[in-house]
Amino acid sequence: MSLKIEEVLAYLNNYFVYAYAPSIFIDCDAGASTISLADTNYIWDDYALDPTINQYIRIEGSRLNDGVFKVTAKDTTSVTVDATLIDEESDEDLDYVNIYELAIPQNLLSIITEMQGWSGTANITSEKLGPHSITYSEPVTIFSQFESRLKRWKKVGWR
Repeated sequence: MSLKIEEVLAYLNNYFVYAYAPSIFIDCDAGASTISLADTNYIWDDYALDPTINQYIRIEGSRLNDGVFKVTAKDTTSVTVDATLIDEESDEDLDYVNIYELAIPQNLLSIITEMQGWSGTANITSEKLGPHSITYSEPVTIFSQFESRLKRWKKVGWR
């Protein structure tokens, strides 16, 4: 199963936002998987952000590259992420986006890794009434299977 961390965070309605910077002008380079600050007069610190290697960030509001990404490299004006980005280089494609630094608990990351390796099976129950027997099969989703372990991080929302 190809479960993405973003799917689990959306299910939990909890992205574990550590720091947040609205309206940042970015430039995405597809070949290098790089997200750069488009205004060269600014650095990450100017936005009160300090993304670190192996930390997750969330991009929201871009035209083509919204999502949760793991930072694999960083300098003062750009980060390289663990995903293939769609090119947003030209002037008309530059976007003001919201960037969130995420602080996802290590225990949750371990559960997500376990979920990514899970192969689902049906929940089968049988009953026998005299000479008749009935077998029921309930489909088990990955979220129903792990619900008891995930519920401590779930936030109530209006979704």
